[in-house]
Amino acid sequence: MARKVIVAVLSLLCVMSSIAAADIGIGLSFGATAPLMEVGEEVDGQYSSMLGLGGEVMLDFAYMPVRWFFVGASVGASVYETPYSEGVFWTVPAYVDVTIAPGGRVRFPITISGGAYIEGNGDDIGWGPGARASIGVETDIGNCTVYAKTQAETRFSITDDGIRTFISITPIVFGARMLF
Repeated sequence: MARKVIVAVLSLLCVMSSIAAADIGIGLSFGATAPLMEVGEEVDGQYSSMLGLGGEVMLDFAYMPVRWFFVGASVGASVYETPYSEGVFWTVPAYVDVTIAPGGRVRFPITISGGAYIEGNGDDIGWGPGARASIGVETDIGNCTVYAKTQAETRFSITDDGIRTFISITPIVFGARMLF
């Protein structure tokens, strides 16, 4: 019994020391967003092309037990106009992020995100689940990590008209994360 207590206490101390040694980061990023297509709604027998241009701003929180792996959450806003939108098309996503960042001083993060969002276009408001994947490059400058990445996003919109699938790409995102 005493051995089990000692092992449990030592395990707890190891976990607590790794949590205390972990970095926590808060970041801000921005980039140009291009909605590529809406899948499933046909226009003249073709998938409707939504090619347009807009912007995105994201705020993220990251818990980094080690420099090459972190988990966190991100929330942001994207706005853009397309040939098929009535005015500005906007989305507000909220994601849980998991990142693996192999490398040394310069790392190459690969992030998979999943969550939900709301969107608006004219009088239509939609919501639904979404997923995002990104790859990039980052490095540390003092207490700050600076990065650039590219990302693709798929959103499943649930509206009164049914479920629609949107695919968008953000060719370049620039950001910085302050480490605490």
